[in-house]
Amino acid sequence: MKHFSLFLCFLVLSFGGVSAQSFVFQSDGLQVSVNSNGYFLSIKVCDREVLCAGNYPMIAACHENSLVFPQSCIFSDSICTLGMSDGNRVEMKVYATWHCLVMEMVDVPAEYEALLLAPVAVRLDEVVADVIGVVQGKEEAFGVQALNEKVVAGFPQQYITEISERFEYHIDANNLIAATEYTKAAMRIQNGAMLQLSAWRRNELAHRNVNGVEQVMVQPVDGEDALIEGAGIALFGCKKTDLLHRIEAIEVAHRLPHPLINGEWSKFSKERSKSYLVSEFAENDIDFLLEICQKAGLEYLVHPNPFSNWGHYQWNPAFAKGGDASVRQLVEKAESKGVHFGICAFSNLLTTNDVYVTPNPSKHLLKQGTLQLLGDLSVDETDFCVRRSPLFDKNLTVNVLQIGNELITYRTCESAGNLTYLHHCKRGAFGTKKSAHGQNAMVYKLWDHPSKALFSDFQLQDEITQRLVQMVNNTGLSYFSFDNIEGCGYLGHGDYAQARFVSQCFSGWNHGVVNEASCLTHFTWHIHSRIDRAELWEGTARVRQVEAYVKEQDFFDRNRLPRMLGKKTIRLSDKNFECTSLEDIEWFLSKAAGFEAGFGITTDLTTLKKHGQIDRLLATIRNWERLRLHAAFSDEQKAGMCDPYSEWHLELVDDSSFLLYPLNISRRYFLNVSKAEAGQMLGEEWQWRGTDDGHFALRICLNGKGEMKNPSIATLLDTVIFPCTLRNGQYLLLDFNGKACITDKNYNIIQSVDCQGEALLPEGLSAVFFSAYINSKSSVSPEIILRYHTRENPSKVAISHPEMMLRVSP
Repeated sequence: MKHFSLFLCFLVLSFGGVSAQSFVFQSDGLQVSVNSNGYFLSIKVCDREVLCAGNYPMIAACHENSLVFPQSCIFSDSICTLGMSDGNRVEMKVYATWHCLVMEMVDVPAEYEALLLAPVAVRLDEVVADVIGVVQGKEEAFGVQALNEKVVAGFPQQYITEISERFEYHIDANNLIAATEYTKAAMRIQNGAMLQLSAWRRNELAHRNVNGVEQVMVQPVDGEDALIEGAGIALFGCKKTDLLHRIEAIEVAHRLPHPLINGEWSKFSKERSKSYLVSEFAENDIDFLLEICQKAGLEYLVHPNPFSNWGHYQWNPAFAKGGDASVRQLVEKAESKGVHFGICAFSNLLTTNDVYVTPNPSKHLLKQGTLQLLGDLSVDETDFCVRRSPLFDKNLTVNVLQIGNELITYRTCESAGNLTYLHHCKRGAFGTKKSAHGQNAMVYKLWDHPSKALFSDFQLQDEITQRLVQMVNNTGLSYFSFDNIEGCGYLGHGDYAQARFVSQCFSGWNHGVVNEASCLTHFTWHIHSRIDRAELWEGTARVRQVEAYVKEQDFFDRNRLPRMLGKKTIRLSDKNFECTSLEDIEWFLSKAAGFEAGFGITTDLTTLKKHGQIDRLLATIRNWERLRLHAAFSDEQKAGMCDPYSEWHLELVDDSSFLLYPLNISRRYFLNVSKAEAGQMLGEEWQWRGTDDGHFALRICLNGKGEMKNPSIATLLDTVIFPCTLRNGQYLLLDFNGKACITDKNYNIIQSVDCQGEALLPEGLSAVFFSAYINSKSSVSPEIILRYHTRENPSKVAISHPEMMLRVSP
């Protein structure tokens, strides 16, 4: 009855008399008053006034580079008619439910390019969720939600100057606001936050700046999405502790995307933050990869590119010979082992071997614009001239022209006066047919991507989503990554194109799918399970990467997304990188635990089979991930692990308890081998720092033609001697338990070493002396690198309730 009484209150207050000077709308937690001119008089959230001082209209229209505002407001049978300052009228349906106030556009003058929808500033800025479009105070939350894809975050860029002046945007003493801020659903301003949603008219051909290219031809949209009519938003207010529950209620009531994972709304599901393994493989390798997942405790296995083409998305026969049916068998086998199988798809990109491109290219390849030939083009000409166009001001990767059924690529271009000369052209590119063309032939310049792929327009994009829906439904895939989803922006329609692509996929899937992307829009927030960083973590940029992630962490938190840390590669040794070590993996895993973030592990079959410590690395991943998902680390432990300079080691005690050691990994010590003669003993003295533990571990690497025999390290407490010979590309490893071995460059054990003495350091700084016999087999001396590890006293980590798993807090 509570919900009915609120709605009844709305009717009495809103329609008790249309001649009243103000109209009041009320839902649970929100009361909105509008004056007879169509401006907000009051916005109260949980009985607190939050509307900033100023004049904020229900809508504002964009027309011929000027804003048009309402002057009068009349309500009749839930229809609000706004008389605009230019003499036009805008009609919209306005009504309240128990959970929100709804504004739906009914009739909008055809000359209006766009409408700003409820552009209001409020005095809530403790948390500004820029993507969701929600702002929070100490106890309250106020937000706005788009009710369909045609409503996008932000305001039209060409109107930014007038918008900022009209609504008196201020962000700092210099009144400077980055242009990107105007593209967000909510933006922090001085003394509050601004809510920013808009709906655009998309039914006419336009020319805009798209991705830094001027005068790009932007094709119109067909159907209802092309019109502003039908665009709708929901305003809501509630206690901030009820925020996600309120958005969930709005999703269900207004039929917004409402993804469920195992019957639970995805925003609450623990599945969103689980980590995953990324690896290329063939169907014959599935059993091996599933065993790897189980060893690593990872429940998701993702193939990064299992297709022979993008567009039709046909499976690579090397991966799945039997098409969708074969992939379904892989999915079912994985599920039987407790592993969910997924893939990455490159959204609206088209490889040049796809049928959409060759041999008869589609008319719906995405065009930058048209060009004009300055003469007939013969079938074999490889250098020709077109009238100059701003489309050539930014060089692309492939540089493709389309004339009828022929694709032409050019290597270079140069402009002089009103002409542009195209050189070294490839006629009949990508298997299309070379043809002669008359001077008046329609020439299109196409968009292309650095991956040497082309883009699809809306019609072709819709066909691609149909295939992706068919693929997921036929195979039962339970994980999907929208790779390069930002490529939809090349269509020139901003966030709308991306929302359309993702929404069509989601609405067609017949089962729950954990899905992710590398970027997010206001509307796709409802669909995407999470956003993950595309970058790979490498040891040479650790501190910078953590600092960047600290900034991203706030983005995840304020927009109610699970924290994700990106991907870490396990690799073999090559000319650019060392083989991935246990210390390197534990550094990454400790950051994931500290930030409470999921992650991806990328590797390949060769690495999994040839890495000498792979089982130990996988067991380490399993232990760290298990403790993270069970929220076993204390706040103090997590705070320490977030330090980019910190190193940690997790040691298993029993099935549910561990010891967490802070590690100290030294800088690299380089031995000066050049002054040693063949067979001569080489000695170096350093200052090392010990801890309470007393023990140290050791790692020595030799690179170059030569040998090192019988190395030893003498400290004030003992001397440890290694009776062995270390050769090119080998490691000598000593652990904290006094076990030593020689391995190859990929940590495969060559021999065990029975060391003499004990590796001990006194607490604090003290002298150590290194000695070894060096035998160089080249005029170029070998390089010997040494690092030592010490550890602090450990703290305990335990899983107190194994049945409990990490849950996203509402």
